[in-house]
Amino acid sequence: MSVGLLLSFAAQFTLAQVTPELRDVPYIFKSEPGCPVDVISAKTTLEIDPVGVPMACRIYIDYTNVSNKALSGVRFRIGYIDAEDQVCGTFHAPDGSSLPPGGSGRGKWRGDKVHPKTKKVMIRGLMARFSDGSIWESEKSEGGLIKPAPQPGQEGAGKAFGGAQGSSPSFGQGAAPAFGGVGGGPGTVGPTPGLGDPPPLSGDPAPAAAPSATPNPDSTQKPATPPPAENFDSY
Repeated sequence: MSVGLLLSFAAQFTLAQVTPELRDVPYIFKSEPGCPVDVISAKTTLEIDPVGVPMACRIYIDYTNVSNKALSGVRFRIGYIDAEDQVCGTFHAPDGSSLPPGGSGRGKWRGDKVHPKTKKVMIRGLMARFSDGSIWESEKSEGGLIKPAPQPGQEGAGKAFGGAQGSSPSFGQGAAPAFGGVGGGPGTVGPTPGLGDPPPLSGDPAPAAAPSATPNPDSTQKPATPPPAENFDSY
């Protein structure tokens, strides 16, 4: 009797089963000079819930070691991009394949915390470790993933190191269960062309101009212009 009541009570709290819709979205591979890996092909697929909101993103990448040294591991940065080409989230996708010069690797990852406005995905080679222990890092890695912190007196001393700025440890990392083969044609880098890199940050602000000798009492100070939204080249 009591067992039957318990089973009946538990049945009221059965978890709902959600089978996501799979929707392929465009991707862009953002290359840069010196990067030892090149993406041969990739497939980026959103998991869409029953009300049309992205739940996760499945990423499949085929890549090649284009350097003259053997690789022992790489790390990609995946960026979620909205319809206005603004970054709305990132996560890191590492792969530990050992590749000789000219060798090819394959990785698959599943990133959660996908922004509802995600319309495409950007892939960037963020880091690579060579078999001799040397490291290559992207210009966008903030110079602090594994490089030692600068000594006192050096430029940038006092900055926090140990992780790329703007990334969140709560984003999915590492390999996920297999979702199928890698799509996309060889040599393609996605249907949408990348934009150019942004200009370097400006230096120290210029000294303020001396106040006018005869200020206009009726003039009003304009509010500060808000900074522009982050575009996908800055991630």
